[in-house]
Amino acid sequence: MELSKFIRKREGSKDSSEDKINYTKYALTILKASVFAVLLTVVLFLLAALVLLISGVDDEVVPLIVQVVRIVSIGCAGIICGRDAPKMGWLAGIIAGIVYVILTVLIGLLFFDNFSFDKILLMDVVTGGIAGFISGIIGINTKKR
Repeated sequence: MELSKFIRKREGSKDSSEDKINYTKYALTILKASVFAVLLTVVLFLLAALVLLISGVDDEVVPLIVQVVRIVSIGCAGIICGRDAPKMGWLAGIIAGIVYVILTVLIGLLFFDNFSFDKILLMDVVTGGIAGFISGIIGINTKKR
């Protein structure tokens, strides 16, 4: 007898459809959240560019602003995925962060001809995964019960 069936029998619960995860809905939620994060990134980049133009801040802060905007966007995607996930919101957040990075790379390929798999891309994937992990945990712990 499998351990999960033993635990269900022991707890007195039946093998119901509530225990099964709808993977199609799960994947669509992750994709929607990642697309939302990309759109949020575009809006936040436009706002940041406007603020930088008006304020006349030095160009040295641009990489920091780019990272903050990306992490905030991935965080929003992770929270959305975590709230919609039946369990393991951290995993949904990680996947959403990585899908976000893949989408931004694909969009970048539309505008630029060159692509290189280097340590910057690897760090973007790691940063996306970590930001998604943390925000997925926040999302699953803040959802309404």
